[in-house]
Amino acid sequence: MFSKDKTTLVAYPWGKSEQYAIPDTVKTIEYGAFAHCATLKSITLPDSLTEIGPGAFYNCTGLEQVSGGNHVRRIKAAAFCDCVSLAKIAIPESATFIGSEAFENCARLKSVAIPGSVRRIGSSAFEDCVSLSDLTIGDGVINIDASAFRNCVSLTEVVIPDSVIKLGDENPEGTEGAFEGCTSLRHIRLGNSLARIVNYSFDGCTALKSIVIPDSAKYVGWMAFDGCSSLTDVTIGKGAAFVSAYAFSFCPSLKAIHVHDENARYTSIDGVLFDKAKAILIRCPSGREGDYVIPDGVSSIAEDAFQSCVSLTELTIPGSMNEIDSQTFNGCTALTDIYYSGTQNRWEQITIGQWENKMHHAVIHFQ
Repeated sequence: MFSKDKTTLVAYPWGKSEQYAIPDTVKTIEYGAFAHCATLKSITLPDSLTEIGPGAFYNCTGLEQVSGGNHVRRIKAAAFCDCVSLAKIAIPESATFIGSEAFENCARLKSVAIPGSVRRIGSSAFEDCVSLSDLTIGDGVINIDASAFRNCVSLTEVVIPDSVIKLGDENPEGTEGAFEGCTSLRHIRLGNSLARIVNYSFDGCTALKSIVIPDSAKYVGWMAFDGCSSLTDVTIGKGAAFVSAYAFSFCPSLKAIHVHDENARYTSIDGVLFDKAKAILIRCPSGREGDYVIPDGVSSIAEDAFQSCVSLTELTIPGSMNEIDSQTFNGCTALTDIYYSGTQNRWEQITIGQWENKMHHAVIHFQ
């Protein structure tokens, strides 16, 4: 069924043929026009087409091939959602927008090239595309929304172009990254225009081995790399003004956090993250093993600074220490001895957070 002038395709009968070529008068495919057409296997889009409407091919579980459509500009929300047999899609260079859930759960989709003409990739656009292993994002894309590639478990490498300024979303209901749960992702290059690494950006990317935060990024959010169990090395760029104490939680292989020498807020000593003045110990990598000596002059240990350092056995705390925040040694199950470079009387003057229970299991040695 079409509009009177045949420029809009309104509905396609569920029982019609397995192959269909849309007439070249059509400019728009209406909301849900082909939805639930389980027998449809092949569709040819005309070059006259400029917009694929919301849910246009939603749940076309037998759809294997989409061809044509060289002038499509907008692929709207859920346009091909749940097309579980679709193995390949060509996004034309005319496209400027890919809507939320546009290709969500296209379980056989293996390769996607997003041209630089696309300015925004919507939330969950390719979420649960579990076979997607080859992804190209063109230089020109500006926004990649929350969960855009969430649970794309076959992705191994991603390059974010310098044109991208937003990766993930922030809103009153919460913040989500774009690549959560990409468990095979080993390498990712972040673009040099990215301003914020939002909460949960790469949560659960268990194969990720190293990450370089670009100089453009001013913010690294809560749980940004949570559960990246293979992550060994982090480099923070010179622009970072806030790095959450929980940004690298539950990263048991993390050995070192490096900081650009020109960063005005942070510094690194022997792979441990400090404030620029070297007065506050912010984060010790969870993969730290054996003993660790906190440098002289450090006066404060931040909340959760040694969280899940399960192989840390001995710690030396300088006499300059004034404050140990709450849950600083949470999960330090092997910590048996703490050596304090001061007297017991001075130790008792240190402010210690009320939830710092792990210290009670270690023997404290005084000078």
